[in-house]
Amino acid sequence: WYQRRVRGGARCISDDIAWLHIGEDGRLWAINPEYGFFDRVTSVSYKNRAAITTIKKNTIFTNAALTSEGDVWWEGMTTEPPKDLIDWTGQKWTPGCGRTAAHPNSRYTARLSQCPVIDPKWEDPMGVPISAIVFGNRRRSVFPLVCEAPSWERGVFFGATIGVERKDKSNGKTAFSREPFAMPFDGFHMKNYLYRWSNIRKQLGYFVPKIFAVNWFREDEEGKLLWPGFDENSRVIKWIFQRINNSGQAVKNHLGYVPPATGLDLKGLEVLDVQKGLVVNENELKKELHDIDHLFKAQVDLPDVLRKELGSLKKDLHLEETS
Repeated sequence: WYQRRVRGGARCISDDIAWLHIGEDGRLWAINPEYGFFDRVTSVSYKNRAAITTIKKNTIFTNAALTSEGDVWWEGMTTEPPKDLIDWTGQKWTPGCGRTAAHPNSRYTARLSQCPVIDPKWEDPMGVPISAIVFGNRRRSVFPLVCEAPSWERGVFFGATIGVERKDKSNGKTAFSREPFAMPFDGFHMKNYLYRWSNIRKQLGYFVPKIFAVNWFREDEEGKLLWPGFDENSRVIKWIFQRINNSGQAVKNHLGYVPPATGLDLKGLEVLDVQKGLVVNENELKKELHDIDHLFKAQVDLPDVLRKELGSLKKDLHLEETS
C-alpha cells in the first residue's frame, strides 16, 4: 500500500501500483490506477488491523481453509489454529496433520473503499505529490532496517538491486532473487524502465523526492527477527517523515543514512537489539557488491548511473581491484 501523510497519521492511497508523472509545478505526482486490493492472504494477520478490517466483508478469497462456521482461515491469521477445518483441497484438516490448511499462495481481493485508512483523495485524477519513495528488501542480513539514499542516483541503485530471500517451507531451503523496483515480473522492457528512473531526476524541479530502502526481515545470529513489523513499521515511517522535513537523527554509513537506535520512536515497544538491525556489516556488503558486479557485467546496456554507483561503493570499500 502506498501512503500519504496527513494530520494525525498516514492514509492509504492505493494497493501496490502508482503511476508517476511530473506536474506543472515540477514536482513528482502519483495517481492510483486501481479499484481494489489483491494480495496473498497468508500475509495478513490480526496484527495488521487495517488489513483485517478491509477484508471483513465483500471480499473474494481463493484457496483458503474453511471453518465449521463457514468462515475462512489461513496460517498466520491467528496465534492458535482452529481444531478442525476443511483445507484448500476440500479435505478435513486438524492441527498436526502434516499439511497446510490454506495454500501458501492463497489470495484475497477487496475494494479499496473498505480500507479504514483510505485517503479521501484516492480517486483524485491529479493524484498526490510524492515526497518520498520507499523500496523494500527481504533480507536476513546485509541491508539495514531502513536507509536513506544520499542522492537520487543512489536511490535508483537501491531500487534496481533489491534482493529477496524466500524460505521454502517444504524443504527449509532459502531461494534468493533480484527483483528490481520490487517487481518479481514486469510488463515493461527493463532496459527502458531503468533508463526512465535514471533520467527522471533531470526533469524534476527543486522538490526531488528522497528515496529510502527498508528491510523488515533482518535476523540475528539465531535466526530471530530483529524487528516486529506490521503496525510497528509506522515507527520507521515516522523517521522517514522526519527526514523529509530535514529533521530526525541520522548517521552515515557506506550505503547512506540510517537512524541511530535513539532516533526511532520506540516508546512502549519491546524488541531485541534495534541497533543490531541498523548496522551494515562490511564483509556482508562486500559480498553483496561482488554479486551485483557479476549481475551488471551480464547486462548489455545499463544506465551509466548504476555502474557509477556500484563503482563508488566499491571504491569506498577498497574493492577496485575486483573489477
